Amino acid sequence: MATLVLQTVGSVVGGAVGGPIGSIVGRLVGGLGGALIDQSLQPHASPRYSVGPRLKSMDGITSTEGAGVPRIYGRARVGGQMIWATRFLERVNANFSFEASPRSGKGGGGGETATQLDYTYSYSANFAIGLCEGPIAFVRRIWADGSELDMTTLPIRIYKGTEDQEPDPLIAAKEGAGNVPAYRGLPISSSTIWPLRP
Repeated sequence: MATLVLQTVGSVVGGAVGGPIGSIVGRLVGGLGGALIDQSLQPHASPRYSVGPRLKSMDGITSTEGAGVPRIYGRARVGGQMIWATRFLERVNANFSFEASPRSGKGGGGGETATQLDYTYSYSANFAIGLCEGPIAFVRRIWADGSELDMTTLPIRIYKGTEDQEPDPLIAAKEGAGNVPAYRGLPISSSTIWPLRP
């Protein structure tokens, strides 16, 4: 605000003293003085905000009512059907970057000013995938987005589809004991937390 006021005053005074050239010089000097006053009155600049992308839906895993359950002989790659899922859990990560703002003049000294606020979003979900008609021996590999997942680092439970398999404890905890089928004869892959990227 002081910049605008002192530019106008400098232009009027400079114009009265030196004509058109004095007006230009007065405007420049007034603007410089006003900028210094504004900077000393407001040492903390407004931070800039950056908001990352957000997830609207999850692609790739489908659930179709009435879809057939594949019967596999030997080894085969199977897409599976989503048989249970929870809602997405959204986590917001805020990163603040601080920059020292040097001030010159008497009584100056540096101060810290937040210059950038970055918000990123990460998501997780719980779900179970029905694979094929069972029982199966094992699941060798799992693929997501065209790349193979390291099954040793993810909290994945594989049920082989035997006739005596019990309900998944996570599904039973979410839906209530006694409200969950054991999916006997259907091998399933259940994951407690699956990282999702927008």
